[in-house]
Amino acid sequence: MSYQISRKTAIVMVVTAIVGLALYNLAPPDFQPGEYQTTLSIVSPGIDGELPVTVLLAEGGQLEQSVYTLNGTTTNVTITVMTRVPLAPDSALTFVISAIGAPLTADQIEVRLQNEAGFNQTIRPTRQSGQTFTVTYQPLVKSRAALMILAVVAILWFSEGISLVATSMLIPILLVTTEIRTPQAALAPFFDPAVALILGGFLLGRALSKYDLDKRLALLILSRSTGSGSSLLLTVMGVTAFLSMWISNTASAAIMIPIAIAVISRIRNEETRSKYGKALVLGVAYAATLGGVASLVGSPPNPLAATYINSFLDIEFSFMSWLPFGVPVVLIMLPIVWQWLLIRFKLPKDIEEIRDLKGVSEKEYLKLGPMPLQQKMVVVVFVGVVGLWLTERLPDFMASALNWSGHGIPSSIVALIGGLSLLVLRLLDEKDISSEINWSSLLILGSGIALGGAMIDTGLSAYLAHQMSGLDMFPAFLIVVILGVVAILVTMVASNTGAAVILIPVAIPLAIGLGIDPLLVTMVIAIAVSMDFALPTGTPPSTIAYSTGKVTMREMITTGLMLDLIAVLVVTVVVVWIWGLLGLVVL
Repeated sequence: MSYQISRKTAIVMVVTAIVGLALYNLAPPDFQPGEYQTTLSIVSPGIDGELPVTVLLAEGGQLEQSVYTLNGTTTNVTITVMTRVPLAPDSALTFVISAIGAPLTADQIEVRLQNEAGFNQTIRPTRQSGQTFTVTYQPLVKSRAALMILAVVAILWFSEGISLVATSMLIPILLVTTEIRTPQAALAPFFDPAVALILGGFLLGRALSKYDLDKRLALLILSRSTGSGSSLLLTVMGVTAFLSMWISNTASAAIMIPIAIAVISRIRNEETRSKYGKALVLGVAYAATLGGVASLVGSPPNPLAATYINSFLDIEFSFMSWLPFGVPVVLIMLPIVWQWLLIRFKLPKDIEEIRDLKGVSEKEYLKLGPMPLQQKMVVVVFVGVVGLWLTERLPDFMASALNWSGHGIPSSIVALIGGLSLLVLRLLDEKDISSEINWSSLLILGSGIALGGAMIDTGLSAYLAHQMSGLDMFPAFLIVVILGVVAILVTMVASNTGAAVILIPVAIPLAIGLGIDPLLVTMVIAIAVSMDFALPTGTPPSTIAYSTGKVTMREMITTGLMLDLIAVLVVTVVVVWIWGLLGLVVL
């Protein structure tokens, strides 16, 4: 039996090698060791002063720090400065500013870093906790290797010259062989809390589908629907979006599309059947994609973004924290998508056959019979996990009323508790684990966390962000819109996880440098990378919809492009305004 490597793979590998080597040689030089002059400036009504500090960036050795004070009229400040910093990955120059008295804001603080060779850069606070501000700057180290790895991974992910899983396995190999990471540090992200969270979600999703609870729920809701065609479409989309909050958007689409096809098969008029076929399969795909952004476990970019927020912005981000960011997107976009599909395919709002759907769904639901013990046990585990997710950390007004802030068990551990319960109760077995869990998604997610961390810890993301500092000529809201557009364009040619890995580590320092809330930018990108509706390759649900043969490529593109444009405006303008109104981000 002969074996032959595909022509596409060979071409992509050659191009990847050439581009990787070229960028390795063209990469910016590493930070030069030596003495640097730093100047901390604070300008506020309570204090107006500067603190000059000489900092040594050395090729080795240990961190050293000194403590200084600045006293103003109504504000006193204590500053802890790293005065000796080894030039190595994850070894940042850090200022910690603690203020007492009249409050300071982050935009009143900046640090200038200079040397005699002409280097000059301004750094702003990267974190704030009360009146403690942290300014960090990671000098560029291992820049050639970091840029080469980023280019290689981007080309392989975008082109899929080799499988996404193969590229994911390549990332820790490159990080270790180029001495950016130790083996322990390179492999730890593959069971990061975000990966554990998704694994637990996969186990819950498998239990729901194994015991037909997803089908039972879908038929129950459809049996309660009204008889008009337009309301049927909205009902199917609503069920799909709700399922996608708790199981993968791929699984929810795979469950609901066959139900949708069964519904339209009852329509006798061929033209009407064709129109409803297109609208229903696209509606299911779009709703599955939208539902995936509503919760932390709905889509891989969500926990990936939460990991970056926790690690690099030092913001606690739980399952409950995600809901006010994601749910408004679904509540706004779902009716818009529904109305657009009605208009796009000129659907008749009332047809005789659709009126029978309620009775048909009710009969199918009754055929399922009463819930057996195993289904009831899965429901108990599922409800328990969701309840624990929602009560990890309660909102302030609820915590005050109940005198209880939440149990504090991280969402990832709760997910694993749920998965463990299913295994202990023998609701899942080894075959479910080995054959029914999407391990490739977990590998891709883990490798994305590893790559993103390496980009930040080598200073590459800060360097790339600094090259885009010219964007400060635009107003902040326009920069957010631009980032949203870029996120959607990138996810058209790459997986949404890959797009998030490439964009978020660069966007965080860019936002800090431009004085924009980095949490705002991170959330916009995390949600926007799941907002491509135009191409079958954009998201797995779109691929499933296209594979039914009910819709042509041209119809999918023309329908989806309009939604892409609407999604950009909704995510970057309308939803951002809502986030600001709720006090979730700083506008």
